[in-house]
Amino acid sequence: MDELIVPFSKKTWSEIIFEKLKLLIEDAFWKPGEKIYTEAELCEKFNVSRSTVREAINMLKANNLVYAVPGAGTFVSNRQATFVFASNYQLDLNSEKALLDVMELRLAIEPYGAGLAAARISGEELDRLRVLHERYAADLGNGPEFFAATDMAFHMYIAQITKNALLMEAMSNIKAYLQNQLITSNHVLSHRAVAFAYHTRILEAICKQNTELAEIAMREHMSEAFQFMLSLISSVKSESRRLKAASLGEAARSPG
Repeated sequence: MDELIVPFSKKTWSEIIFEKLKLLIEDAFWKPGEKIYTEAELCEKFNVSRSTVREAINMLKANNLVYAVPGAGTFVSNRQATFVFASNYQLDLNSEKALLDVMELRLAIEPYGAGLAAARISGEELDRLRVLHERYAADLGNGPEFFAATDMAFHMYIAQITKNALLMEAMSNIKAYLQNQLITSNHVLSHRAVAFAYHTRILEAICKQNTELAEIAMREHMSEAFQFMLSLISSVKSESRRLKAASLGEAARSPG
């Protein structure tokens, strides 16, 4: 009889917070690509120490629920990237380095460019940027190549607004790489809404001519896009290995 009497499991505060945050993510309180509360905000909401919150976040990372972007925050992972490609698109893993190279360059120059644009934009340019943003919203359901062109137009115009000849030339020189990266990203339909939300923040900051907010918004946009590309490549590689293993297993079972 005594063997039926077992003690209750004792959970730490970090485990309890982990489970609560996990539920919020699974219930789509934060969608893939969205930034979760900061450590300071979580400390205040749960009335616990920063070390406790940090442990809970590390548990989320270990379960591939979130990823951290230095200087930007912690974001919800896109764990289903492999299975949400539009049509029958196949990611060419041979282009992996080019996709990551262009993201590294964008992360290096576009945030500062957004700040310059906010400081230097004219009224006429602001009207044009709003039109490009509205077109982006209207094209959300279009094909990836078409939508990527609209996406790129928004970023290229921000570079033009900076009136920095070298920055404009740098963006122009990577157009082919940028187009390929945007087409790849925009084959994942769910990610378009994430990018649109960032574009809205960037536009609002530039409209206010707030250089700091524009730079922050663009940096977070580029950081999220970079991490999304990394997770996409990782997911496709995992699926490729799974299919290869399944094929080998099927061949081994087949009669010689």
